[in-house]
Amino acid sequence: MIKLDPLFKIHAQLDDILDFGKSDAGHLRIVRILGGTFAGEKLSGKILNGGGDWQTLRDDGVMELEVRCLMQADSGALIHLTGQGTRVRQFAAFGRFFFACFL
Repeated sequence: MIKLDPLFKIHAQLDDILDFGKSDAGHLRIVRILGGTFAGEKLSGKILNGGGDWQTLRDDGVMELEVRCLMQADSGALIHLTGQGTRVRQFAAFGRFFFACFL
């Protein structure tokens, strides 16, 4: 089995949910990333404004997620982080969540 070690944790400041309503694909909404920080043993820096979390809540209760985030390491290097996934849960208690990246 592959051993995964955390590279860093992201603490993002998120905007309010932009609700686009129902579409053929499901209920669409976006949560913009306003900024924040990321920190780890080998890599740290800041989260730049402009990324976001694109969410599609399907009729079967599954949420499809697509995250895009622009980060700047303390060294000045720019990092474009992307991720996709699905989430199954009760959405009445939906709240903010954090992302952990692994190397």
